[in-house]
Amino acid sequence: IPTALDAPRLVPLIVEAEYPGGPFGAKGFAEQPLMGVAPAVINAVADALGVRPMEIPATPERVLALLRRETAGTQTGVPPTACGAPSAPRPVSDPPTGLDDTIRPGGELLTSAVTTIPLGPATPADVVLTVNGVERKVRVSPGETLLFVLRERLRLTGTKEGCGKGECGACTVLLDGRPVNACLVLAGAAAGSAITTIEGLAAGDELHPLQRAFVDHGAVQCGFCTPGVVLAAKALLDEHADLDEATIRRGIAGNLCRCTGYVRIVEAIGAAARERKG
Repeated sequence: IPTALDAPRLVPLIVEAEYPGGPFGAKGFAEQPLMGVAPAVINAVADALGVRPMEIPATPERVLALLRRETAGTQTGVPPTACGAPSAPRPVSDPPTGLDDTIRPGGELLTSAVTTIPLGPATPADVVLTVNGVERKVRVSPGETLLFVLRERLRLTGTKEGCGKGECGACTVLLDGRPVNACLVLAGAAAGSAITTIEGLAAGDELHPLQRAFVDHGAVQCGFCTPGVVLAAKALLDEHADLDEATIRRGIAGNLCRCTGYVRIVEAIGAAARERKG
């Protein structure tokens, strides 16, 4: 799935049509042009290099790992596997360099929880998490992520679980104002920080200006990625006084959307920025 940095500037056309298979009758079109991007890139890699990545995203590291395996197989006389796929389940890519770094939504490197903040309790223990301005005491077991605790312990299900690997951004929350993937943060490590989820943006029935902009600009289709995108956008608005399209696209590059084509999302964030500036 392309990010906001990869997708071309599409012009979404929302066509109102009778559709007995669904409750709303309206169907967007952006999924069709976006869904073909990944296979097109992989086909281009296969045509150019003779190896076909079998896992997406087809990052340079994964392609290089495939090339190394193919070369090693040729030198040892072991026939290459079909389409460059491994013969047995194993990691597609070499371990990335800099394991002490975690990439936050938007591509900025944050220092890893492994090296700079406590990993949390070694046995089940009660911790106090400050969520949306309210202190919540919750029992946390070792290894439980912030995403799990928010959804299953505190029942704040606006934070979505997508890939579980920190790649899609659906679980984005704000930790002391900075966007992080909740699936990569241990719940115990978040104690002492201010956590903001999508439930904490609106003031009662009054939507946050960013949420209202998303509604006004039709920046929502299936809605699964929306909470994470909105929170990443809020951090972007809080950090920058002026936002141009390039800055917005970089800021939400860690949040994947397969429906909208990103155009209306970018327009909504830009409108919210202009409204705030006056």
